[in-house]
Amino acid sequence: MIDRLRLVYGIIFALSIPVLLIATNLRYVASEPGVYESGFAKYGAADAVGISRADQSRIAGELIDYFSSKRDTPQTQVTIADETTNLFSAEEIVHLKDIKGLLTLGENVWLIALLVSFGYVAFLFIRWRNQAWPALA
Repeated sequence: MIDRLRLVYGIIFALSIPVLLIATNLRYVASEPGVYESGFAKYGAADAVGISRADQSRIAGELIDYFSSKRDTPQTQVTIADETTNLFSAEEIVHLKDIKGLLTLGENVWLIALLVSFGYVAFLFIRWRNQAWPALA
């Protein structure tokens, strides 16, 4: 019975590690301003409509704040040709809300994978004090 339990926990732990790594990378990418700024540069859309580099950096920061729930809306104002306007259309706002939902799901998956990983190590340590470290190797 103990061997079966150890096997089940081991499989869950083994599956949680790649999930944890992928979710950690997702968290990093979603919160790194350089990723957004390189996207602006790569696709050139912001330059094409006349959004300044300073505004692009500000927009990146505001999107990061929105995705990390520090802002209620992704909408922001930009000045293009001396006219201040909303940056995103209604469809884009809906799309950004969907992205935020996926990032929140990724955050929850990351937390669960982290708890499973630490829980497995704690379980091994408590259950098999003298055998825990060889089992981790």
